[in-house]
Amino acid sequence: MNINSYIRSGVIEAYVLGVASPDERQELEALLPHHIELQVALSVIEQQFEVFALQQSVPPPTRNRKRYDDFVDRMPVPSKGNGKVPPRGKDTGEDGYIPVEASDTHIRVHKYWRTFVLVLAILFKLLAVAFIIMCVKYFHMRSEVQDMKQKIDQVQSGRR
Repeated sequence: MNINSYIRSGVIEAYVLGVASPDERQELEALLPHHIELQVALSVIEQQFEVFALQQSVPPPTRNRKRYDDFVDRMPVPSKGNGKVPPRGKDTGEDGYIPVEASDTHIRVHKYWRTFVLVLAILFKLLAVAFIIMCVKYFHMRSEVQDMKQKIDQVQSGRR
C-alpha cells in the first residue's frame, strides 16, 4: 500500500471530522500503529482543524460573561479515580449533580405545529360544512327532478 496516496485520499480528514465510514475508520486505526507517516499526518490535520476552528470562532458577547461564568461554575466537574462527581457550586445535590425539577406534565409542541394543527382543524370544519351543503343541494335537486318527471308524465298522459 502506498501511504502517501492513502494520506492524499482524504480518509484522514474524514476520520478527523467523524464522517468516515466504519470500514475506513477500522482500516485507518489498524494502519496507524504501523506507519509513522500516518500518525504524523493525523496529528497535523488535527492541529490544522483546531487552528481553523480557533480562527473562525466568534467570542461571546461581553455583557453575558458573568452569566456564562456562573453557569460554568455550577457545572459538576468529574474527578479522576473514583468516578464520583464532586460538587462545584451551591446548587448541586448530595451526589454532585445539579437537581432538575420538572413539574410540567404536558408535552411541549413547537409553535409552528400548534398553528398547523389549528389550520387543519379549521380546514376540516370548512370541508365538513361544504359537504353537508352539497348533500342538502343534492337531495333537493333529486326531489325536484322527481317532481319534474311526474309533471312530464302527467302532461304526456293528458295528451293521449
